[in-house]
Amino acid sequence: MVDRKQRDILADMIHELIIGSISNYEFENSIYQYGMRPLASPDQWQDAAIGPLLERAWCLYGDSYEYHFAGANSLSRKDRAEVLRWILFLRSDSEYQWTPFRFINPALVSSSGCVLSLLTLGFWPRVESQRLFAEWSQFGEFAVWPFSTRSAYDQVYADFCPLKRIRAV
Repeated sequence: MVDRKQRDILADMIHELIIGSISNYEFENSIYQYGMRPLASPDQWQDAAIGPLLERAWCLYGDSYEYHFAGANSLSRKDRAEVLRWILFLRSDSEYQWTPFRFINPALVSSSGCVLSLLTLGFWPRVESQRLFAEWSQFGEFAVWPFSTRSAYDQVYADFCPLKRIRAV
């Protein structure tokens, strides 16, 4: 199910974050104000896309100090293209086709994960996350995530951006 209201709110906030209109702290305050919790269980969301996209957005920045994505803190061209694809997905009415997956390290979302992380000096969560990601990413074309296939991405891109693509030199 597509939750148009939550998708629009999240798309707007991510967009404002990456263009530097709001700081990382303002983004964080905004998502909490709208009841969006990055560590929430994936089954909390009526729209299956909200949880994973919120987690990915939350991982874009550090929270040790307040800053804007501008100047030295700007996203790389590659990262910006990826985030703009997330926003395009949120603006579309495409259903999220991927199986549930936690992008946030499992040690952060469970007490047993914290204990195992401490006992293995962080080794277990890193290895387990890599294994789970490798399995999960076989479901679709991760290069166009959150779309599941390149053709689905190309169709939505054509609908929203009807002009011919220009390749950068």
